[in-house]
Amino acid sequence: MLRAVFFSLLLMAVSGCGEKAAEGPKPQKSTTDTAAGSDTSTGAEASASTAEAAPAPIDPQRAFRPCAVCHSVADPSTPKGRIQLAGPNLFGIYKAKAAQQENFAYSNALREADIVWNEEALDAFITRPTTFVRGNRMAYAGEANPEKRAAIIEYLKAQK
Repeated sequence: MLRAVFFSLLLMAVSGCGEKAAEGPKPQKSTTDTAAGSDTSTGAEASASTAEAAPAPIDPQRAFRPCAVCHSVADPSTPKGRIQLAGPNLFGIYKAKAAQQENFAYSNALREADIVWNEEALDAFITRPTTFVRGNRMAYAGEANPEKRAAIIEYLKAQK
C-alpha cells in the first residue's frame, strides 16, 4: 500500500514538474488601413497594444505549484511542516547547505556535494537536476524557462 502511494506521488511529480510553460501572447492584428495606406492607430492605441503584448510577470507561488507535489515549504516546527512528502521540505533552503534536513534519505551524490543553495546553484539545479548533481534521485526533468526558474527561486528565498 505504501509502495503504491509512493509510486503515485512519483508519477505525479514526473508529470507535474515537467510541465511546459504556457505559450506567450498571440500576435496582434495590424491596425494599419491597407486600402488607404495610412496608419489609423492613435498613440494611446499603440501604447495599449504594446502593453497587451508584454508578457505578464510569473507569479512565484504559482511557478512553485508543480514542485509542491513533492516538496513542502511549511515551517518544520509546525504539524504541517512535519509531514514528509517524496522530496525534502524546502523551508529555509535558500543559503543553506545541501542535504542537511534530518529524517530525509538524500542520495549519496547530494550528501557528498559541497553545495550551498544560493541563486546560481538553485538555478542550475532547477534547470537540470540530473546534470547539476549526477547521481541524485530527484525525478524531475528540469525547467527550461529562465523566468519561471527565477520565480521559483524568489519563492524559495521567501520561505524562511
